Amino acid sequence: MSNGVILDGIRNQLTATTGAGVVSIPALFHEVEPNSDLGVAYIPGMVNLLRVNGNRVAMAKPFGPRDDQGQDLLEARVGEDLGQIGVGVQVDFVDDWWAYHALYGEVHCATNARRTPPGTVKWWSW
Repeated sequence: MSNGVILDGIRNQLTATTGAGVVSIPALFHEVEPNSDLGVAYIPGMVNLLRVNGNRVAMAKPFGPRDDQGQDLLEARVGEDLGQIGVGVQVDFVDDWWAYHALYGEVHCATNARRTPPGTVKWWSW
């Protein structure tokens, strides 16, 4: 089975289960070892983000191609695509290149969010 078919199935299941859209974010990888299935991303992992205060997210700065005005086209496109599926988030792009991406981590590895569990449910009793 090809990776495209597998990803299509996952996308369909996520959409059906959550009722939300899915934004495709391009990635480019290089092999860790020749003829292996292990790869490392050239572009920081924008999906590995941190959601903060409802509609705000911290996402890795992709360092994509720039237009004549210096705007990162990948940042702009992801923001537009998120707006089209109606998730209504404000994205703060974080430069994590040397601190985390170069060491095989991303924004979620560098952050810690203090959260209050909903209600009186004890998560450990589930």
